[in-house]
Parts: sequence; C-alpha cells; structure tokens
Amino acid sequence: MKFIKDKNIEKFELDYNINKKKQEVNIITKGKMGFIKEKLKFRKKIMGQKNNQYYFESHNDCRVLMGKIQKNIKSVVSGYFKEIKIVGLGYMVYKIKDSLIFDLGYSHFISFKVPTNIIIKIEGQNIILYSINKEQLNRFISIIKQFRKINPYKGTGILNKDEKIKLKKGKVR
Repeated sequence: MKFIKDKNIEKFELDYNINKKKQEVNIITKGKMGFIKEKLKFRKKIMGQKNNQYYFESHNDCRVLMGKIQKNIKSVVSGYFKEIKIVGLGYMVYKIKDSLIFDLGYSHFISFKVPTNIIIKIEGQNIILYSINKEQLNRFISIIKQFRKINPYKGTGILNKDEKIKLKKGKVR
C-alpha cells in the first residue's frame, strides 16, 4: 500500500506491508529529512481482511500501528529538537569532529562520540540537538545528563532548557 501526500511544505511517502502469517508489519517512511524503516510485531492475530481493510483481534495493536505511523510521518517531515544547558562555573563543552568533549569540573575531560543521525550545535552553555529518531535522541540526552547530575543545593549540572530545580536548604545554624 502506498500513500503520498504532497503540499508546499510537507512531502512524505508511506509504505507498509502487513504479513498475516508472521503477525508483523514493515513500515517504511520517506521524507525530506530522511527515511525510517521499522518492523512491528502484533500481540494478537489479525482477524481478517476485506476490501484492503484489516481487522485486528486486539484494539491495542491497531492503536500501536497508527501511533507508529503518525510518529514516523512527524519524524521525516519535521524531526525533533531538544535543548540542554550546562549550568556551573567553569563547565564547558566543545565539539571536535564527531565527538563532544565535556569539562565538568572533574580532574579529566569526558569525551563522547555522537551518533551519525544526531546533529549538534553548541551556543555557549547550551547544546541544541536534532534528529529524526526521537528514541535515540532521548537516549543520547539521558547519557549526557549522567555525566554531571544536578546538585540540589547549588542547582548546577546538566539539565533540560525548560527544567526548573527546587533548591534544598543548606545547614540551618
């Protein structure tokens, strides 16, 4: 099955093949930002097919399939942006080729290789990340945030752009 949507801004191609014997579907989505190829297994069997319409035994399988298709279309049309900031005196980040170098107040630098499908831009203490794969982007950010956890007394560390920290009180004398 093919579905093509063509407008001035948005252009994508969606192709999915449902395999009744293996109880799975292959979803291929292509757009201006790239392409995504995914395989999705159903929990319960497909009841039947009539006039190019599929009937699922489980409503959950249908919802998961439609959610994956919507997510893939949004990914290839616009992608996902995330912004994180580094808060702390002397904390720095540098981008050298395909790796990030962090200076987070430790006695050593932390070097981390960036996956090929994540685009990074550094503006001062802010890191702007872009990718068409939301899960990989969130996984990458969670790894970066583990390098310097948030100090609840000072409010320093690596945190999301819109994240608010409620500071704890220090010693009361």
